[in-house]
This record gives sequence, structure tokens and C-alpha cells, in this order.
Amino acid sequence: MIKERVKTLRAGIGTLLAMGGAICIVTVMPAAAQNAALPLAGILGPDSKIAFHSDREGRDSPDEIYVMSADGSGERRVTPTTDACNAINPRWSPNGHRIAFHCFTDAPPFSEIYLIDADGTGMTQLTNMTPAGLGAAFASWSPKGNKIAFSSALSPNIYVVDVDERVVTQLTSFACGANRPDWSPDGRKLVFNSVRSSQCPFPPQVYVVEDIDHPDVAVRLTFTGTNRAARWSPDGSKITFESTRDNNPNGATEIYVMNADGSAQLRLTEFPGMDSVPSFSPDGHWIVFHRQLFIIDGLEPPNGSDLFAVPADGSGGIVQLTNQAPRSFSSFASWAPGVLRPAEGAER
Repeated sequence: MIKERVKTLRAGIGTLLAMGGAICIVTVMPAAAQNAALPLAGILGPDSKIAFHSDREGRDSPDEIYVMSADGSGERRVTPTTDACNAINPRWSPNGHRIAFHCFTDAPPFSEIYLIDADGTGMTQLTNMTPAGLGAAFASWSPKGNKIAFSSALSPNIYVVDVDERVVTQLTSFACGANRPDWSPDGRKLVFNSVRSSQCPFPPQVYVVEDIDHPDVAVRLTFTGTNRAARWSPDGSKITFESTRDNNPNGATEIYVMNADGSAQLRLTEFPGMDSVPSFSPDGHWIVFHRQLFIIDGLEPPNGSDLFAVPADGSGGIVQLTNQAPRSFSSFASWAPGVLRPAEGAER
């Protein structure tokens, strides 16, 4: 029941792997705004870590997961290049010891959730949904780290897997589907976006399940344009998301933030290209996202993208974190917890 209230394969389900031709440069923000000086310490300093996925190994090689310091230094690959699938959408465990991601191939069709230790060891497949014709994508850890919510790559609804037992339970069965779940910090709620389908011709919108014990009761939070890729703030008071509501050229998305009840929706970015997949810093003061700076002939987003950060309060001062486009993209960023705590239970 829904209550109403006031790549691309590389980008999740598929991608073109062929090498692009000509590069068309998208108009970029003024350098002063785009390249604001990075603070030398604190959340944008070298001790703060961000995971993301990229094609650093080359466009003809699978995408891999990387980790870097928030000031752009110390970049290192986490996933092994020996695996043949695209490693996509990394998400840190609550204690910062592990990273969940989904591994995808187009032929043969395959999409499953994997876990890997933050140092690049101990990679293991967590789900096995492909044989049932479902697949698994877009992982989100529960606050205790003992469960992971995810959406099916082919039959969009939300499922939960127990990290220890590896038992999978279907959580939602909305007619409009449910994609890209994100677990609230208190463990009681899930935010997600609907899916356009024959039953739901309107664009994807952001919803929230307000009680995890009643997962088929959801509240709609957005109403204009396409709205998706929602993430909670660390204290659960805010939600960030991407939206097309302001009619950018070619349906490009911008980054927004709102209160957890859907009120006070605020636009944070303004750019002719795509600003996508926002994620809060562990102190809640910044939001990292990827921005498509270049359009590469024959390749879809996130190709041509770099990582940026914007203050979550709308005060401006956008900071560029990576500078690899167009030769390589950086996308689907996830900020590590601010303080690593001891491993507990399934989190190790």
C-alpha cells in the first residue's frame, strides 16, 4: 500500500563497453566554484575514506572498486582484476571493515551481491539470485551490519539477506516496484525509489517504508520529475537524492536534500550535465556525488564523470575530489564511517 504525502549497465544494470570516439565537452562550472580549496584536515582530509567504482583498468576491462582519501590522495584498487564481472556501487559496512557491492555481467546475465574486506582480501559472493531469474543489486547495510537490503536486478522489489546465514527474504511487493534501498540509521525505515512500468507510467519517485515490520506500507516523498538514488543522513534527519525536476537539458539530474518527512526539499547543485548518486559524509555536513563532465561518443553515464562534494546545507563551495575524466570515470561513491569501531557479529 502506498500512502501519498506532502551506464546504464555500468551504472547498475548494464553498460556499453566499446571504446568511444569523439569527446564532446559539457560546459563546466566556473573553476572557482568547481575546484574550491580542499581543507587540509577533517572530513575532506586524508584520514577520511571514500569508496567508488571506476574503469581505471581500461574501458575494455571490467569496472572495479577503489578506495581513496577524501582529498583525492592514496587511491587504491580493492577488487581483484581476475574477476570477469563489473564491480558496482560499493557500500561500506557500519564499522568500516568491509565493503558490499554488486558484480554484474551482461552476457551471460549475472548480478549478485559480494562482500570484500576493506584491504582487498576475503572477497566472497553473498547472494545467489541469478539462477531464479532475479539477480541482486544496490546493497545497503543494516545499522548493526548483520543484514543487507538490496533490490532485484530483474524483478524490482526489495529483499534482505542475513550476512551470516545467507538466507534471503523478500521484503516488499509494490506494484510500482522498489529499487535502490537505503537503510535508516535507526534500522526502522527504508528509503527507495519506485520503477517506471506498465502499471506505473509516472517517473520513479522516492518513498519511505516507515516501519520495517510493515514493509508494504510506504509514504511517497517526491512528486515532480524523476527522483531516485536516495540516501539517509547519518543522524536520520535528512535524505539526499537526485532529481530531474528543474528541466535540465537532456533530462540531466541534480542533487537535492530534504527532511526525512519529505519537507524542505532543497536543490544543492546546478550544472548542465548529470549530477548523480549522492551520499552523505559521516558527519552529515557534505554530500559526495559524481558529475558527468564529458559526453563520450558511444558510451553512457557514468563515463566522463568525476567525484565532487557539496555542503549539505546548500551553502555552496562545491569541491572536486577526482580528476580522471574523460580517460577514466569515477562514480557511485560511498563515504566510510568517521570512526572505525570494533567488528561485531557478521561484520567481522
